[in-house]
Amino acid sequence: MKKSKKIAFSAGIALAIGVINYTGIHYYINSKVDPVTVAYAKDDIPPNTKITKEMVIERSVPSSSLPPEAMVAPSSVIGKYTANNFGISKHSLFYKGKVMAAEKMPNSSVLKLKSGELAFPLLVDLETSLGNSILPDTKVDLFFRGKVETVEKVNGSTITVEKPIYGRIAKGVRVTSVKDTDATNVFSDTKKKQNGGFASPTTGEGKTALAKIYTFAVDEQINEVLNKATLLGEIRPVATGSDEIDTTMSDDDIVSWIEGQSFQSASPNDLVTKKDGDQE
Repeated sequence: MKKSKKIAFSAGIALAIGVINYTGIHYYINSKVDPVTVAYAKDDIPPNTKITKEMVIERSVPSSSLPPEAMVAPSSVIGKYTANNFGISKHSLFYKGKVMAAEKMPNSSVLKLKSGELAFPLLVDLETSLGNSILPDTKVDLFFRGKVETVEKVNGSTITVEKPIYGRIAKGVRVTSVKDTDATNVFSDTKKKQNGGFASPTTGEGKTALAKIYTFAVDEQINEVLNKATLLGEIRPVATGSDEIDTTMSDDDIVSWIEGQSFQSASPNDLVTKKDGDQE
């Protein structure tokens, strides 16, 4: 009787071990061949191209066959861009570092332009950037600040006097990018603060990166006025929530004044300038 119990006990242990081994092997095999849905390029995708849904196909492959840097989910690549120097070949996987969000692209300021918009760049410093507080995708007003010479009579004498001129050229202009001296985006919306705002990255020395170049989205007419204005004085971005701005001229008058200072060529011959050594 005791012998039969021992045989039954041994058989039970053997059976349990067999079940455990079978389960373990089955789990191991499943973990290796467990199919996952992966994004592949339907056709060749050139560099610097926005990836659309139509460019992506899905395939089911074993999870163990995927390289560690592969971007698996189609949603992780759709809406992003191929890197400037790296396209995606037909039927290839998408890889991290080769597919970027728009704000990570070197030409992010251009990618954000809408139809009919031009990119207007502006050098800034700590003062004109309002202490690094003007963020991408916000709107500001652009003002012109300069000086004009007027002739006045003082005590019977005619003298030339410089007077300030200040007015708004454009209202509600969108900021498309804020970059530092290395042309790197100062702010990144992939590093959110707890309050939902932008996080400011630091330099290699641990200091906060400072804004050096703003890029604004403007229409063709405003772009022309702004470019003329930079030759006459200074352009300043102003963050304001009010239309009542204390200026020396109205918006229309400042634009008209800037246009009036510009040379209007009647023909290409009018642009011929005197060279050194030319006789009067």
